[in-house]
Amino acid sequence: MANLAPDKWVDRATAFHRFWVNVLLVLVGIHVLAAMVYLVWKRQNLIGAMFTGRKRMEDVVAPGKPQPTLSFGSGRLALSLLIASAAIVYFIVRAGG
Repeated sequence: MANLAPDKWVDRATAFHRFWVNVLLVLVGIHVLAAMVYLVWKRQNLIGAMFTGRKRMEDVVAPGKPQPTLSFGSGRLALSLLIASAAIVYFIVRAGG
């Protein structure tokens, strides 16, 4: 498809993709670094919890403290954030084209 589009568009799309790939790589690096910090400094194995879906209770609740109860956030807040996210993505995609 690059052969069918004007060079200006191809250059813009290439620059757009390069920028966002680099942003994504930085975010992945920060994520991995945070998991390693938790493993070494806080002694919490988040990597194992990501694979198994389970986390040791000692890592969640300090000994002697009551266990937390399960509660959900506001449905309105979730819907508002979904709409805001969709609008941001829409305007980013629209501006790139």
